[in-house]
Amino acid sequence: MKILILGGISGESGLSIDDEIELLKTTMTSVVDDLISNGHDFIVCSPFPESADYLTIKTLSERKTNNKIDIYYPDTPFISDSLDHLLKTYNIKHVQKFPCKPVVDGTEINRTYSWLLAQLAALEACSCVIAIGGKVDGTLSLLLKIAETKNKNIIPLEHIKGASSNFLEKNQWIIKDFLSTDIAILKYSTEVHNISRILERFANTNNLRSTAKFFISYARSRPQEADYIETILRRRNHVVYRDEHDFQPSADIPSEILRNIKEASVFIAVWCNEYACSPWCYDELMLALERLNAKQADLWLICVDDTRIVPKDARSINYYRVNSRSELEGQILRLLDNRTIQFQL
Repeated sequence: MKILILGGISGESGLSIDDEIELLKTTMTSVVDDLISNGHDFIVCSPFPESADYLTIKTLSERKTNNKIDIYYPDTPFISDSLDHLLKTYNIKHVQKFPCKPVVDGTEINRTYSWLLAQLAALEACSCVIAIGGKVDGTLSLLLKIAETKNKNIIPLEHIKGASSNFLEKNQWIIKDFLSTDIAILKYSTEVHNISRILERFANTNNLRSTAKFFISYARSRPQEADYIETILRRRNHVVYRDEHDFQPSADIPSEILRNIKEASVFIAVWCNEYACSPWCYDELMLALERLNAKQADLWLICVDDTRIVPKDARSINYYRVNSRSELEGQILRLLDNRTIQFQL
């Protein structure tokens, strides 16, 4: 894989600057050593002192490795000369340079935007992003958000806090589900030397992030299970639709609800006595069954009481009976895992 390295000191770790720099050095040495030994290549952008990019180049030089490194940078005489001097100083040979056209405001080069454009070009070229530290008000927060929208695999390290740690905290549920006990690699210096284990997981899956959209169908008089399912899904950054309209007894399903059902790749029906007595829930379920039979969506039938399945077409599909919140959460998580496996196959 081509691994894009992003980050640097954050000023948020609670350590002195000297201690934070030392922790960054120790962590990046472990990361780069593991990536080298597992045959990965590198992409860097901003090899300034006290940056993860700089420490990547330094470690590669010390190990005299044949791993390749790509460098993206604004194409200005000063930056090009400085980069050539750095590569010569560390005797980096297996390098490919990608100069990027700088941004010019009038007659002046805008260095901030120029570096950002170079980083965006590097982001397009990488297979995975490894982020550490970074100023919370700097470009790393933006780059991680862009990487997220592009469905890039992202490994955010917590070791020196900052933008990377904030990204990990925001996405903790989906990351924890994906990594299980390997989430310790992101948190502890004693485990970070195993970072290639996470890359192996990525290599065996399409992506950490699901493109699934979920529609939750439930009886309006019994919303509690739907509320909890929505929380479980949203914590893992899934898109969730649900119907919160009150219908008149003779009304058809509103066009907005129909559109959301048709956009959803998974329809979740919270089956119970109240659901079975609702004509609107019945209509929603019939539409979901049509989409299931046409292989346009999955249907998860979650039974939260002992009410028998009434619609004939629904009796032949798998349903999942739960009797408590913990059982409900466990079943939803198992279905998410199973759906990911099926999607990979």
